[in-house]
Amino acid sequence: MKIFGLCMRRGRCLVVQTGEVANPHLELPTVDVDGPHLEQQFQERFFQLTGLKCTTIGSLNKFPFQSDGEEVMWAFVVLQRPPEFAVVHRADDKTTFWESVAALTSQAGTGKFLNAVLKEVSEQPGNAYAQVKTNAGVDTFAHLSTGELLHGQAGPFQEAWNFYAEALKLKTAEGDRIIYDLGLGAGTHALACRKAWLENDKLKNVRVYSFDLEKNGIKSLLSSIESFPYAQEHKSFLENAALLDEVIEVDANRREFHWTFIKGDFVETSAQLSEDIPKADAIFFDFFSPESHPQLWKFRIFEAIANRSSHQAILATTSSATAIRANLASVGFFLGFGIPSGKKGNTTVAAMNLNDLAHPFPSTWVQTFFRSHIPHLECEEAEVCQKIKNKVQIHPQFIQS
Repeated sequence: MKIFGLCMRRGRCLVVQTGEVANPHLELPTVDVDGPHLEQQFQERFFQLTGLKCTTIGSLNKFPFQSDGEEVMWAFVVLQRPPEFAVVHRADDKTTFWESVAALTSQAGTGKFLNAVLKEVSEQPGNAYAQVKTNAGVDTFAHLSTGELLHGQAGPFQEAWNFYAEALKLKTAEGDRIIYDLGLGAGTHALACRKAWLENDKLKNVRVYSFDLEKNGIKSLLSSIESFPYAQEHKSFLENAALLDEVIEVDANRREFHWTFIKGDFVETSAQLSEDIPKADAIFFDFFSPESHPQLWKFRIFEAIANRSSHQAILATTSSATAIRANLASVGFFLGFGIPSGKKGNTTVAAMNLNDLAHPFPSTWVQTFFRSHIPHLECEEAEVCQKIKNKVQIHPQFIQS
């Protein structure tokens, strides 16, 4: 019987062969590798730690891993050929890797376990999350079906507060604000809005509309709240938000924080935005990446958002893709550079008013668009692509004298 391990890094799962069961007392270590040549780094580091040679034999991009952030190693066994991989156990400080193997390989039918788990996750409605750590050691959550980290390497609240709240000017805003939170996730955008309301006395009445399929992210955050100090001061709000679709708070000065959850697939919801929902002044655009969820980044999505944006609206996103920026410009937004977030040195802030951008794009950006090898999402229809080109070409920000 051969033993296999799994290394989860940067949204990729590497299955590696670690050799025959030879040392029943050897614990499989966590191997921290990053960057290019990931497989080679893993093999070299693993050999240094264990003296065992390993060979990369495959990749599981949609492996439903679970982790408390302290371990990212799993044990695998091959039970028959052609091989059926069985999840054996996650090694931790209580149970060694080999003890897990010994305990679980004796169970009948474990060879079917992985396929059963994959099927179960794929059939789950909505999103499922697992707690993990970023490469910098920051606790966050990973989306199980895609392996994407919420808020990337910056960490949940760090990105929500330092990038989004800053870009949307919530820390210094005055008066009332209507905010669209596109991609509720673990609720950190809503918490950033609440923090701004609590700390900025000039920000009067705040209404936040959070859109998502469900509230699994908030529930995951509550179940692990001791690992997330930023969330602890908002625990009462989170508990209410997990149970209710509307939470209203009023302070001593009669300032109001009003949070509303709108359930559904935003592809459908965006086409049915009720006139009862006020137009947005600030928009957290933080869906999963265009690579995994391109339907949420299409022209028609941004068109629907622009139609429900106020004249002073500002939108922030960590995407720097030319295609996404073109979609924003083609629906009437002016484009600007956002501050870095984590490993994302290039982010985007878009506004309905050019004067609201601290660092607007130069008029020459239009040349970047027309030279781009990927000016549009692959899922866009040809007539839509032509429409985007026409609108970008006559956009007032990019008309060159």
